[in-house]
Amino acid sequence: MNRLSAEDVTLAYDQRVIAEQLSVEIPDNSFTVIVGPNACGKSTLLRALSRMLKPSRGRVLLDGQVIQSMPAKKVARTLGLLPQSSIAPDGITVADLVGRGRYPHQGILRQWSTEDERVVQESMARTGIADLGERHVDELSGGQRQRVWIAMALAQETPLLLLDEPSLGLAPRMVYRIAEVIREINTQGTAVLLVEQNAGMALSLADHAHVLEVGETRLSGPADELARTDAVRRLYLGEAAEDQGAA
Repeated sequence: MNRLSAEDVTLAYDQRVIAEQLSVEIPDNSFTVIVGPNACGKSTLLRALSRMLKPSRGRVLLDGQVIQSMPAKKVARTLGLLPQSSIAPDGITVADLVGRGRYPHQGILRQWSTEDERVVQESMARTGIADLGERHVDELSGGQRQRVWIAMALAQETPLLLLDEPSLGLAPRMVYRIAEVIREINTQGTAVLLVEQNAGMALSLADHAHVLEVGETRLSGPADELARTDAVRRLYLGEAAEDQGAA
């Protein structure tokens, strides 16, 4: 079963087309990655898959329904999202920010509960930040902040988690730690969709992959098989050669 999918979507900002006729599938319980070079449309596709951007053509389906037709809170109870750039409110503590992930479960008749507190504490423990609850987010290192954002997404208790390059700009040691956290989240039953420029790392983590070129889907299939294909190596070697030629 495909938990989330895009069917022949064209993505654009105003009149500027980013990608045309993209189709991807995110199977239930899978660890799926979308990889590709800069400016190929990875993050734009993730925005469409998370209901932040409406395709100009085609459709995105979440559990068989067109995502744009679904109530926002229902979507938020089904998928969690960590965008590429997240900014915390000034002066907010780690525990309070993680607690904001419980918003989709709140309502007029359901306020903060002991269950919400349990989920927040569990989410912080799963991401290795249980001892940081009283710290202010703006005091933390880059790797710690990323784990706080992942914990907030986990606190939504969704069966699907979307992450847009969560290791961007982090030191190699922290990239490895973030990768461990994400892999563990998946093994505990959450389907993960990871957008990543580092193809080697992403394909080693995942079991399903989509490889994009600029504006189009190049390859889709089992991650370990794609990692061994000449097409993937050419795609990235070609990008490197172009960069060297432009230098």
